Amino acid sequence: MWIWMLVAEAAVPPPIVGGTPTKEWPGVGMIYDDAEKDMFCTGVLVEASWVLTAAHCAEDARDRMEKGAVLEFQVRPSLDAKVDASAVVAEAFPNPKHEGGRTDDIGLLSLAKPIDTLAPQPLSFDPVDIGASGTLVGYGTTGDDLFDYGTKREATVSIVKIDDDYLMVDANADGTNLCMGDSGGAFLDADGVDRGVPVFVWDADRPCEHGMGAITRLDAQEDWIRSYVPFPEKDTAEPVDSGTDDSAAPMPEVHSHPVDPPLCSCGSRRGAPAPALLVLVVLARRRRAYRS
Repeated sequence: MWIWMLVAEAAVPPPIVGGTPTKEWPGVGMIYDDAEKDMFCTGVLVEASWVLTAAHCAEDARDRMEKGAVLEFQVRPSLDAKVDASAVVAEAFPNPKHEGGRTDDIGLLSLAKPIDTLAPQPLSFDPVDIGASGTLVGYGTTGDDLFDYGTKREATVSIVKIDDDYLMVDANADGTNLCMGDSGGAFLDADGVDRGVPVFVWDADRPCEHGMGAITRLDAQEDWIRSYVPFPEKDTAEPVDSGTDDSAAPMPEVHSHPVDPPLCSCGSRRGAPAPALLVLVVLARRRRAYRS
């Protein structure tokens, strides 16, 4: 399977760079195309019938379904592993304000039947501060020129900058970042509560490995998310146990789109101009394309 890379003034979905494989965080799964037998984005189960992801992932899902594709949200450690839980995607809802642009990169997928065997990933709509650290979780690649997506990875990152839409991390500061395939994944705080959606990387010839990564702020998207998802009155669940004894210990870097090494959300060709923003989504096998 190959990754479609957008090198342009638009957001791009990413994978995890510097991350390590994990079997934890059961609310985080892959968005899987049954015809291609492959994944193209990460998603997070936030309610039994709803999956949170990136807008560009929801747009891709909508386009595929319009062409007759059957998509599933699947929870499993990797493409080679047994599926622990799954459900067919019924509809895709990208935030209409995104429209392939730089802002509002968040989307939702409704499922044809609820997943009752897994607890949804708890969310918080509280603001995140500069300097806060958290864990990226996604199925992305581990570097700009790698195609090792399809394995769930986790990595620790710190927020270095915040704007109206995004929390930002710096690969040069932590050695970890988003990358192809990580788009739509999770940014979890020390309690295992989701605080953002990894979406794209930019600002370097090799953005996954040396650039900045962007995570959509959940606090900036609360009204839009609540307009679809029927959360119970108490929105933030109790702290989540990842299944390890030392959940607070620093975790390896992770990326957002399919690629084995540390996850990165996007990359660029050698010799190509550094993209302003790079969004990565796996579109087809046996083909790698760049568009400027």
